[in-house]
Amino acid sequence: MKNMKSLEKKLKDWRKIMNIDFKVTDWERIEIPEKLEKQVMTEIKNNKINNSDDLQMFFDKHDFVLSIDSINSPTESMTPEENGGCSTVEVFNESDGNIIWQNGI
Repeated sequence: MKNMKSLEKKLKDWRKIMNIDFKVTDWERIEIPEKLEKQVMTEIKNNKINNSDDLQMFFDKHDFVLSIDSINSPTESMTPEENGGCSTVEVFNESDGNIIWQNGI
């Protein structure tokens, strides 16, 4: 019985996994069909397309499928200041999802 409780405790401790997430910057490349080039440029210049989510909505309206490729370039670390005061490092417990520590709001 004692060995069973010891084993249960070890299993319980083993399942507690701590994760650390780091926020980084990256680049995405999206190929624009020639048919939409002028419209997309107009939307970008008018600040209506500011990110890939905006472009996705634009493509959806025009019945095109968006294909996003990550550019093979180095990622760069971010500070909370560069991220609007929000965390760029978060330490959390995977088993319950609770944040143990973060460096931002």
